[in-house]
Amino acid sequence: MFDKALDVFEHMVVKGIKIDHRSCMSVVLGMKRYDEHDLCLRFIKRMVEENVQITVYSMTIAIEGWCRKGEVEQARAFLAEMSQKGVKPDILSYNVLMSAYVKKLDFGGVEEILKLMMKENVAKSSASYSVLIEGYANAGKFEVVEELFEEMKEKGVEADAYVYTSIISWSLKMGRMKRASALFYEMIETGISPTDRTFGALINGALKAGDVTTADVLVGMMQSRGIDMNEVIFSTLISGYCEKGLMDQALRLLDIMVKTGIVPDVYSCNSVASALCQQERYEEAKNVFFAMVDRGTTHTAVSFTTLINIHCKQGNMAEARLVFREMEKRGKKPNITTYNTLIDGYAKQGKMMKAHLLKKKMVEEGIEPDVNTYTMLILAESAAGKINKATKLFNEMQQKGLEASSATHSILMSKLSKQEGSDPAHPSRVVVSLQPTKGSDIMSKSAHCDNAC
Repeated sequence: MFDKALDVFEHMVVKGIKIDHRSCMSVVLGMKRYDEHDLCLRFIKRMVEENVQITVYSMTIAIEGWCRKGEVEQARAFLAEMSQKGVKPDILSYNVLMSAYVKKLDFGGVEEILKLMMKENVAKSSASYSVLIEGYANAGKFEVVEELFEEMKEKGVEADAYVYTSIISWSLKMGRMKRASALFYEMIETGISPTDRTFGALINGALKAGDVTTADVLVGMMQSRGIDMNEVIFSTLISGYCEKGLMDQALRLLDIMVKTGIVPDVYSCNSVASALCQQERYEEAKNVFFAMVDRGTTHTAVSFTTLINIHCKQGNMAEARLVFREMEKRGKKPNITTYNTLIDGYAKQGKMMKAHLLKKKMVEEGIEPDVNTYTMLILAESAAGKINKATKLFNEMQQKGLEASSATHSILMSKLSKQEGSDPAHPSRVVVSLQPTKGSDIMSKSAHCDNAC
């Protein structure tokens, strides 16, 4: 459709028919509405080439189009060209360019635009300040943000909810809870209504500070203002409750979330299930995952691993292995935590052959055993009285540059001290020779072991 408009334009040029800029403007607006940005830029360029009148609005649309493509300098050049032709940029034109420079974190470009605005006596608008405040905040230049905010007040430019929310969010990220709270009440007193983003930022800040009570109060304030909880706020609250171990509240919120038609994401479900596991509420944790699958949410490697952990904690290794196979079947690659969870489950049941086979499999998959892998196997072999195997694992671990914990050293030394020490080839002597130099307390224990044997 718009291609035909270009054809008509070219036909009129060839025939020498005068082109009305208002007709062209209608075409430009249509192209913009239907996201035909490249075509729109071509059309505006042809208008310029044929000396069709260009309005500041058409110029701004073109600038926006180039900025959208990341061609900010082209947009800047077009602005300069149009200025020379007598089309003076307005605050919208400058704001589009400033926003593009801010996204690139090109604050040199931002300063140049501000100088141009000053030269042309174009004052910054509330939207200008919003762009600048968010940009400098994202760059961590909070001193500049505060200066801009104060400048707004001095010049009588009314800050909107977006500006306040940006400053509140970055105050919270810097741990300035009192400053964020003061800004919140300031915006209410000046008649600016907080948005869901404002409340979301404050709720998140309160929960990160461990203040669940304040978070609950903020939720009440938000709802009293007719603002519904969204997915982000639900997830934030659920995560906060989980961190504080308030699992009944977390489960209640998860239920409310579903009843309001919001499908909890896999991260919220993982948080709840993991926290339930820490309280040994394994059946409830499994129900969270079963409900998640029923709702069509796809498992991640983390959720599969958590489910494997639940089965291992309950001693149901057959189920744990089935989940592991399902995980592989669905293309979710097991990680070191997944393998360690299964190895620990088998080791605690004394099924060492299966535990060692898993260790071998993980190496074949390109995952190197870590300190936790070796520690679990060493402790299990030691508990089973298989000191030779435990010592072999200990030496293998040290040869890989992994250092055992003091507890692992102590347990192994304790087991070795109960063995016959007269044999010069006794494993304890091999272990002593491989002790790390900084474990003086461990070294003294191993020496005592030799003397006692």
